Amino acid sequence: MKILLSGTSFLARYGGPARSVSQLADALAATDCEIGIWAPDQSAFENPFLDSSSPVQRFGETFELAIKKFGKPDIVHDNGIWLPHNHVVSKFAKANNIIRIVSTRGMLLPWALKHKRLKKLAAWHIYQKADLRSASALHATSDAENISVSRSGIDRPVFTIPNGIKFNHEQQTKHTRKDRATHPLTALFIGRIHPVKGLPMLLESWAKVRPKGWRLKIAGPDEGGHLGHLQTVISRLSLASSVELTGPLDDNAKWDAMYRASLFVSPSYTENFGISIAEAMSCGLPVLTTTGTPWSVIETRQLGWWVEPSSQHLSAALRLACETPVPNLVNIGEKGKVYVLEHFAWPRIA
Repeated sequence: MKILLSGTSFLARYGGPARSVSQLADALAATDCEIGIWAPDQSAFENPFLDSSSPVQRFGETFELAIKKFGKPDIVHDNGIWLPHNHVVSKFAKANNIIRIVSTRGMLLPWALKHKRLKKLAAWHIYQKADLRSASALHATSDAENISVSRSGIDRPVFTIPNGIKFNHEQQTKHTRKDRATHPLTALFIGRIHPVKGLPMLLESWAKVRPKGWRLKIAGPDEGGHLGHLQTVISRLSLASSVELTGPLDDNAKWDAMYRASLFVSPSYTENFGISIAEAMSCGLPVLTTTGTPWSVIETRQLGWWVEPSSQHLSAALRLACETPVPNLVNIGEKGKVYVLEHFAWPRIA
């Protein structure tokens, strides 16, 4: 079977979708499918998430030229909506009678719909609604996303299949459970520096709690100048001595930061999946996140803290987490590690 996966970008700064679509492609290639990837910014060739030995074929130029080089696929799997290239993929698949699956990647969740609402409302009526209705099926990565997609009025089958994660076995052997108990107390955020991630709210909560002996590390690429806003908030709240903005981390530095941290914090207002949460859990980190993410299992299985996305609730959870003895944090993290190893390995997802 020939499958072509399209994405907006495969560069690391594009965040979770760049990583998850690339790793899905690699995992599907291991099932004896012929797999290609394409993005309009030509980033398939620079993809940092695929090894040079990967059998996944990479295409640039226009979508039509990519198809000519790859050959007519049995399935096109388009990731994302709203953008011009998504419309191009839709029109091409329809004109050439190609099965098209669309992963909405959280873009129909309530917070995402409110962001740039008027532009999206116009696009919805001009082309986006029709494009989704012409898809063979829609893909959601969580039950919450499935509900949002189903409520959009698109009469198409919706399948819920989570993202997988690629386990870093080299780092797992390098860092031990005993090591974590000796590292400085660090709460870690890794992700895009973007308003949806709730980072000003996290800083406000951190200022209220000011946990003794702890540092907050925020790592990730700036998007739309939001980093400048965080720097202003840090200055206003006098947090420079306990908060570090590290900028983006490469893969090795990211895994190293996760293994050295004591707590992972993801204060997002909305996530369709939250791949950094799963990766943190795979490193044995307890997680503090919000009900805007689809990780209710954190509460039901006591793998951390899952609270409303507000300064009040986040502050209370931070206080509880930072007052938890380190051995207890380690035990919570180890339970989360077992859970993600069982449920989110890429071969199972593919």
